[in-house]
Amino acid sequence: MSKGSILIVDDDEDILEIFKMALLEEGYGVETAVSGMEALSKVKENNYDVAVLDMVLPDLQGDKLALEIKRQHDSVNIIFVTGYASMADCINSLPIGVSDILLKPITQEELQQVVKDVMNIKKV
Repeated sequence: MSKGSILIVDDDEDILEIFKMALLEEGYGVETAVSGMEALSKVKENNYDVAVLDMVLPDLQGDKLALEIKRQHDSVNIIFVTGYASMADCINSLPIGVSDILLKPITQEELQQVVKDVMNIKKV
């Protein structure tokens, strides 16, 4: 039985695989998507505890994707990943309540800790 379900969305397949392996190692159920549209398709089919979203995707900006995910499943915790420090301010202004913002590069340990923290908050 998994500790919770996580959707990771990033157009870099190497990052997806690293993040997926790191979270599987911690006992989470993990699915991935390389685009916003693929992520939305998965969100229609599944209910996730956490969505780890890259801010820059080829088809849909991460903030728009987050809003749509929250519209479908308000209980999903959103963690943004970005390589742009200036985007952190924009993310903080979103009306959806972002759980955390991670600036690339991110270690596996950092990702594991942030997801663990978010999952612990969700259980309270």
